[in-house]
Amino acid sequence: MKKYLNPVFLFFAVSLFLLQACSEDDPKEQESTVNHVGTPWKISSVEYNLIDQSLTSQIIKSGTASDAGTFYFDGAKGSFDIKIEGSRKEDVFTYQENSGDVTITSISQSVGGSALSQNVIALSGDKPSATTMTLSGTVTKQSLTGQYVLTATFNLVKQ
Repeated sequence: MKKYLNPVFLFFAVSLFLLQACSEDDPKEQESTVNHVGTPWKISSVEYNLIDQSLTSQIIKSGTASDAGTFYFDGAKGSFDIKIEGSRKEDVFTYQENSGDVTITSISQSVGGSALSQNVIALSGDKPSATTMTLSGTVTKQSLTGQYVLTATFNLVKQ
């Protein structure tokens, strides 16, 4: 008696293969979703603790990185494009600068239908010269599909 593969098993195996093949591209290669405007400040180095979880993956890492993205400052508004451990996050924020002290804050929430998210950016630091800045704090993005929590100290250099 010959045994054949169960067609249902074969269907699920092929479906799983196709889903993996069609998964999102590497976050490092995704195009920007934020219109970055203003003076760019390169993240020359960052010391971090990162938790990036989704329904399909999880990254929990600590360490240091160089060339980890860019902050942009334009008036009282700004944005960032942070790339650490294969994880990329972008967002906008408001900030204040007073006698070399820099404070960045942003809190946004979305509730309705199937959307539920909360984003909190809380960073502060100093700008000891016209070309260097240090920021420390947390970037938190949470939704129904995952969470991103980055606690870091950024060393920035004006480009």
